[in-house]
Amino acid sequence: MNTFDFGFDDPEGSAHEDPLEDLVAAYEEDPSAYFDSGDLEEIASFYFEEGKMEKALEVIDRLIELHPYTADAWMRRGILLNNLGRPEEALEAYEEALDINPTDTETLINLGITLDSLGRVDEALDAYHEALSINPLHGEALFNLGVTLERDERLEAAVDAFERCTDV
Repeated sequence: MNTFDFGFDDPEGSAHEDPLEDLVAAYEEDPSAYFDSGDLEEIASFYFEEGKMEKALEVIDRLIELHPYTADAWMRRGILLNNLGRPEEALEAYEEALDINPTDTETLINLGITLDSLGRVDEALDAYHEALSINPLHGEALFNLGVTLERDERLEAAVDAFERCTDV
C-alpha cells in the first residue's frame, strides 16, 4: 500500500468516466457554487472544445469577475469573442490582458490575428513584431507574420518569415 493511499473507495462511483465531466456536471447543476480558477479554466476549455462558445464565455466572465487581474483569462475572453464574431470586443479583451502582462506573446499573437482579420494589417504586423521582440524564435508569431505578409502581397518578406518559422 502506497503511503498516500488511504484505501478509501467511492462506493457509489462516478456518474462519468472522466473527472472533467463530473466537474462540468457540477457546474451545470449550480453555476453559482464556488469553483477555483483552475476549475473554471478547465470548464471553459471543455465548453470551447465542445464548440459551446457562449457557455465558455460565461465561465470565463465568471473567472474574470472573481480574478480580474488574470491576464490569461482576458486573453481567453478575447479568443472566445473572436470566435463568436465579435472582434472589436476581442481587441478590448486583449488590451486588458496586455495591460496586466505586456510581455505575453500568446496574447500579442492573438491580437495580431484579430487585427489582420479586420484588415488592420500594419497594426497586426506591429503585434507580431512585438511578440518577436520578446521571443525572436516564436514559431507561431513567425507563421502568422508570414500569413499576414502574404495576404498583403509582401511575398519576399512572407517567404523570409516562413523560412525562419521552419528553422525554429
